[in-house]
Amino acid sequence: MHKRWLSTLALVTGILTAPLYAQTSAVPRTEFGQPDLQGTYTFRTITPLQRPPELADKATLTAEEAAEWAAYENRRQNRDLIIDSVGGAGYPPGVISYNEFWYERGNDTIADRRTSLIYDPPNGRLPPLNASGQARAAYMQQVRRDSAGPEARTLNDRCIINNRTGPPLLPGSYNNNMQLVQTEDHVMIMTEMVHHARIVPFADTFDAPFNQWAGRSIARWDGDTL
Repeated sequence: MHKRWLSTLALVTGILTAPLYAQTSAVPRTEFGQPDLQGTYTFRTITPLQRPPELADKATLTAEEAAEWAAYENRRQNRDLIIDSVGGAGYPPGVISYNEFWYERGNDTIADRRTSLIYDPPNGRLPPLNASGQARAAYMQQVRRDSAGPEARTLNDRCIINNRTGPPLLPGSYNNNMQLVQTEDHVMIMTEMVHHARIVPFADTFDAPFNQWAGRSIARWDGDTL
C-alpha cells in the first residue's frame, strides 16, 4: 500500500469546520475573529483506506454490520492473540511485532460507517497506475533493491515523512494524533508521527525559494470553514 500511495494521487479530503452548537450559542472565535479550531485531534480508525473488493458497490455499513466488522478487525489485529508459528495481520509465521499494549489504531469505524476512507472514485478504491506511475514504481523498486545507502530508502523508512503526516493524513497502528494551532495568517498542523509540523499560510499562492518534503500548502477561509 505504501508504494501505491507514494505513486498515486487519491482523493481523501478532510475539511475542518467549526463545531456545531445550538443556534443560541456562539461559535468560539480567536482574537482575530476566526472560528477557533485549535486543539488536539485523533484520526485513528479501523476503516480501511480502500473498500474491500468483496463489498463491491456497498458504500456504507449498517450499525450491525459495522459492529461485526469492528469485532472482526479488533480480533484479527490484536498482536497478543497472534500465534507466532502461524502469523497474521500481515506478518509471516515466525515474525511478530510489538505486543498489543503499544498499539492505538482505534477500535471502531468512522462515524458515517463508510466502507473506505476513499470516497472518490465511487468504488472506494485507488485507481490503477498509469504508464508513468508504473514506470516510477518499477524504478523505485529497483533503487531499493540496489540501495547502497540511506538515500535510496523511502521517506517512510527514514522517518522523514509518513502516511500519518500527510497529505493525506491516513491512520496507522499508532501516533494517530495531531495538534492544530492558528495565528492570524497561518495555521499549523503538528502530527505526532515523526513530530512533523506543516505550517500553512493563508494565501492565494505559495512561492517558496526551496522545495519541501511534503510539498507546499495554502489555506483560506470560506465563511467559517477552513
